[in-house]
Formats: sequence, structure tokens, C-alpha cells
Amino acid sequence: MKTIFRLIIIGAVLSLAVFCVFFIVKPQIILAGACTSNVTQRCVGYSVFWYDSCGMQGNWVKNCSYKCQNGQCISKIITITPNIPITPITPITPITPNNYNEQIVSPIGKIDVSVFCGIQGNSINLSKNITVAADQTINCLIIIKNTSTTPIINDVEARADIPEEIVSVGEIKIDGMEFNGNITSGINIGSFPPNVSKIITFTGKTLSPITQALTKQIAGIASSGALSSSDSLAINFQPTVATTVATATTGIAVASLKSSSFSRFFKRWYVWILIAIILIFLFFVIFRRISSNV
Repeated sequence: MKTIFRLIIIGAVLSLAVFCVFFIVKPQIILAGACTSNVTQRCVGYSVFWYDSCGMQGNWVKNCSYKCQNGQCISKIITITPNIPITPITPITPITPNNYNEQIVSPIGKIDVSVFCGIQGNSINLSKNITVAADQTINCLIIIKNTSTTPIINDVEARADIPEEIVSVGEIKIDGMEFNGNITSGINIGSFPPNVSKIITFTGKTLSPITQALTKQIAGIASSGALSSSDSLAINFQPTVATTVATATTGIAVASLKSSSFSRFFKRWYVWILIAIILIFLFFVIFRRISSNV
């Protein structure tokens, strides 16, 4: 049995050896005989090698000094640029604190504001100082102008600060055209080209009564971004009480005048004679009636 087992092992080893020779060595021999050598040149790093028709690397051809590409050595291309004269750069003088502000140009314009008011009547005299009484209508005018040579790009807002003694503010107009808005909270009047002005008008009415004399201000304000400007005027309120006192004083003066007139009248002598005659006449009339009744 041991002899048979050994023969089986030896047969298996020989079969494996035959298999290897048939499937590995034989194809290589066949391929070696079928491939054509030195068919193409290919790059391997910086060197050129021959390759056969089966793609197998063959003999070394040469080394490339710069670069190998597509089986060929590539020479380095050196471009020679003619000398161009270089213009020296002028150094920039640093801006010092003294001349810094002088060299800055504002990107937007400059706003100028003027405000005037007057009492409404047959004619309106606009002024910077007005005196008003109770229940009077006043007319105010605000002039806003871009006084620079550069435009005001952002929209300008205009408003008026008005004392609480003035109510019913309305009838707003811009350059004569009616405008729907609230001048006390602010209205948008758009952007301003250089040296262009706009005129805003509005009305207000004073309270009734005014209890005391006082002086306040009406201010016109215009702003656009960082720009802002304002102007104001004085408004003097006359108290309603002053009129009542004047009326009372006039009444007392009239009564006093009447009293003095009567006093002068009774100081005249003929008045007393006239009174005596009337009394005597009445006495006789009454006496006769009494006598006739008896």
C-alpha cells in the first residue's frame, strides 16, 4: 500500500510539472517568436527605449538632457527679450496732517437752509422775527439749496420743528406744487443737482387762547446721509389775557368818566332850581286832590 501511495504522489507532481511547462513556458516561447523587435521608441523618465510590437521594452536608445516626450528628446527653448529701458518711478509724497483736509474732495454737495414766516392777511410780510396772537394763521417758507458744484446723490429729507402753540399744520407745497405729507415728521424732496434750490411752503394756526407771553423758535432742517443743515426764526406769542384786561380797564375808565360827568352836572346851580320847581308843582297837585276828596 505504501508503494502505491508513493506512486500516486509522484504521478501528481509530474502532472503539475507538465501543466506548468505547457501553460506558462510554451506561450512565452510562442510570443517570443511572434513579436517584432524595435518597432517604436518610448520615453522612460528622461531616457528613450525601443519597444517591440508586443509592447515589451527593448534596448536603450539615449538619454535626454531637458525633457523626453512621445519617444523623443525635447530641447529647452530660450526666448531672448530685447532690453527695454525702465522709467524710474517717482516716489509719492506722504500726506501730512496739515494738508490732508485740503486734498480731500467731498463726494456729495453742501446743503444750505433758510426759513421765514409771516402772519396771513391782506399781505404776508415774511420775517425772521414775528409776533402772533391766538387763532391766527401763519405762512412759512423753507428754502433748501445745494450750494456746491457736486450733486447730492442721496435723497434729501426736509422737516420743520414747530412749537406746540401752533396746530393744524398743512397746505404743503414744493415749488408751488401741492405735496401730501407731514412737514413736522419729515418729507422726501429727492436729490439735488449742483446750485439747485427748492422752496417749501406750509401754513399753521395758533392756539386759542394763549395763556402767557413767551418766545419760541420755528426751525427748518434738511439732511441727506451725513449732510445736515438748519435755520430758525423767533416767534413771539401774545397772551389772550392781555386783551381781556385791556377791555376791563376800558370799562372802568368809561364808568369813571360817566360818574365824573354826573358829579359835574349836579354841581351846577340852575339844576337845583329846576328840581325845586318840580317838587313845588307836585306838592300843589297832590294837595288839590286831597282837598277835593275831603
